[in-house]
Amino acid sequence: MGRRFALAASLALLASTPALAQDDKLEGVIVRSGDGQVVLQTGNTQQTVTLDSDTRIRSTAGALNVRKEDKAASDLLPGLPIKVQGTNNGGSFAADEIEFKQSDYRTAVQIRAGQAETREALAQTGEFDVRAEANVYFASGSSTINAEGKRSLNDLATQAQSIEGYAISVLGYADPTGDAAANQRLSSRRAQNVIDYLKQRPGIQPGRVIAASAMGEVDTGASATPTSNAEARRVTARVVTSKARLANP
Repeated sequence: MGRRFALAASLALLASTPALAQDDKLEGVIVRSGDGQVVLQTGNTQQTVTLDSDTRIRSTAGALNVRKEDKAASDLLPGLPIKVQGTNNGGSFAADEIEFKQSDYRTAVQIRAGQAETREALAQTGEFDVRAEANVYFASGSSTINAEGKRSLNDLATQAQSIEGYAISVLGYADPTGDAAANQRLSSRRAQNVIDYLKQRPGIQPGRVIAASAMGEVDTGASATPTSNAEARRVTARVVTSKARLANP
């Protein structure tokens, strides 16, 4: 009887004890970075990883990736595949070590340069032809792309690949209800999720997918006025070409 009571008490104590943090590993592609964090695309989900002054960041090179060199957090560029070792605290992941291949870093730099070149060319020309358009609609308060939205974006990506010198302009909207500042943040998250999704479509050049706000003071065509709050909760993605015709980077 005494032993059974002691066992039951021990089990109850274990059940009431908070779960300890566990060492874990992550692999994914950086979609955003800055302010001591990187956001990784891991499969169909995104994971925020936090960095601190003790996080070790290294690149690897050589046939077996045995040559390692310490790097700075500023080298963690969008589009870079990385491996992370750290502590999973349930809702967050704290990085102890981050590694990436030097060859992957060179590719990420090229993507970033191509994106900057595309932005500059678009801002300078200022006049566009809209070649294709897709609207992705969202549930109230949500920034998750549903199945129908993904189909629309897949179709748009397919059309873009057949158009020489294309760029994809992405602009997010929210309905007019609620707090204006919160709606602005929500529309930005919606647009960024669409940008991240399009950049990962096969055949799409990531540097050509750009937030409309990054395109300078240009007009990519007026969007139809929504007739309901459901229509207002959307992201509009447009395949555009400069009337001066961008050359492929």
